[in-house]
Amino acid sequence: MSQADREGVSRKGFLRIGAAAGLAATGAPILASCGKDLPKVKSGRAVIAEKKLKPNSAFVFADAKTEDPRVVVRLESGKILMYSAKCTHKGCTVGYKPEEQHLVCPCHNSIYSPLSGGVVSGPADKPLAKLPVKVANGKVLYT
Repeated sequence: MSQADREGVSRKGFLRIGAAAGLAATGAPILASCGKDLPKVKSGRAVIAEKKLKPNSAFVFADAKTEDPRVVVRLESGKILMYSAKCTHKGCTVGYKPEEQHLVCPCHNSIYSPLSGGVVSGPADKPLAKLPVKVANGKVLYT
């Protein structure tokens, strides 16, 4: 038995394990809450091939210059939208939950509408910033 097993798990450690297990069980992407380790894309460049972004899905990346997280969402209708992926509550990086069709913050469970970026439920009280997006030559561009 290891020292950690004898001492048990701290409350904070328990909450981290439980949150990760809960997100994994729902199939939600587990993202770095600070937006690190995300693919970096320069303004004016392709984020993802349009055909790879299936309806009711999303792709999270970071601005290559600022490292701010961004999310490009393809709605069931096929419409493509882009938002800041920085939760307006505490700044964690939101991910997309296709089974619920919402953008969700893994830190405090704020839920946002992928159609408008508006808050569906808090603790966040401000919408995600909508960003311009362009589709050209089969690619989704970060403009």
